[in-house]
Amino acid sequence: MSEEILKALMELFALIVKQDAGILFNEREYVADFLNKQLSKEAVTEYISLFDQHAGPILEENVKQGTSVPSVKDSVKILGICKKINRTLNQEQKIVVLMRLYELVNASHQFTVQRMNIITTVAEVFKISQTEFAAIEQFVKNDKSEELVNPLIMVIKQGEEGSIIPGRTIAGFKDTLLIIIRIPSVDLYFLKYYSKDTLFLNGLPILQNQVYTFANGGSVKSGLGHAIYYSDISSRYLSEIIINKLSFTIDNVSFEKDDVSIVMGVSFS
Repeated sequence: MSEEILKALMELFALIVKQDAGILFNEREYVADFLNKQLSKEAVTEYISLFDQHAGPILEENVKQGTSVPSVKDSVKILGICKKINRTLNQEQKIVVLMRLYELVNASHQFTVQRMNIITTVAEVFKISQTEFAAIEQFVKNDKSEELVNPLIMVIKQGEEGSIIPGRTIAGFKDTLLIIIRIPSVDLYFLKYYSKDTLFLNGLPILQNQVYTFANGGSVKSGLGHAIYYSDISSRYLSEIIINKLSFTIDNVSFEKDDVSIVMGVSFS
């Protein structure tokens, strides 16, 4: 991301977490981790300082959920930042930004009215559909498979043959819950997992209950090397959205040229 966009994101992150009296420790930790994945150590210090400047002091404990809306001043800032980001990022990147905003709020489980009003504003400016918006919220907030009933969300449990990948069990993923969401408008996939063991995304270890982009050609592997591939997941989603499957049948076809039989009684499907 460009310097301009990262600065805008820091201010947007700060405007969200400063609602309801102030920022919590877990929220600042999330921002620091986000920056560490994007920048060098030296640059992280600069941007986290910018975030701290806008967010204010860290509270010692969670606050009660309020019912007010962001101030007029904050609302104007939020709209300005969203419009700036909207002009620069493509739709796929905007989906990623919305996902990170939800993760930020989920870091402390403070889904208050004020914070959700801001996220809703962001989604509206980014022109993200209500269906995808609701699915992203459900994906980030919930960690129990029985609560994730959404056609855009896939839940993979260890040992459930055929429930996700037809004809296969997901051997080697003991006591693992893998949750995947597909955003149809940009054909983008995200995943998170819960397990006693560490999983590997494209060869690199990943942390449970954190959201990762699952790109075309990628794979998730257990410590024993058992893999679930992007193609396994995408084909399952696509098989469910194909409305009419086509079949071609040739029945006893013959063909002659210059009184010579070229094809005689061929049938196949």
